[in-house]
Amino acid sequence: MTTTKIIGAIVAVLAVAVVGFFVVRAVSPAYGGVNAYQAGMYQYGNGTNGGGLTVGSGSPIYQVLKGTAALIMSSYTVAATSTVAADIAVSGIQPGDLVFGMFATSTALYGGWEVVSASASSTPGYATLRIVNDTGASAVIPASVASSTQYIIIR
Repeated sequence: MTTTKIIGAIVAVLAVAVVGFFVVRAVSPAYGGVNAYQAGMYQYGNGTNGGGLTVGSGSPIYQVLKGTAALIMSSYTVAATSTVAADIAVSGIQPGDLVFGMFATSTALYGGWEVVSASASSTPGYATLRIVNDTGASAVIPASVASSTQYIIIR
């Protein structure tokens, strides 16, 4: 290897080190930058006007609501393999919001009961969940299921 090649290699390594130092410094929290681990820690807008968080070229997200609610049904008895609609009351939800719902358990199918879809109701303050009875028989939705349904709402 010639001296010219060695000097060229050293200069290239030093250039990469210097550029790397300034790029890391630019995104370092100590210098006012944002790194990938902090991206979720900032608020954009206040949920009611302006702002919003846009990822790529999609629509902005203005607010996320989460919590638990009890099912509101006229009858908690559901025929085998049937799907029923049940409402939940959620403060702040509006028609058109995106809704996700699940029973408050770590298993997707809780004793044969499953939330198969969810949507915002046309009535502000309510979401509608569609629940299927896969227990194999006509059954009453257990209180442990009906009383603590989890939801996430995105506006």
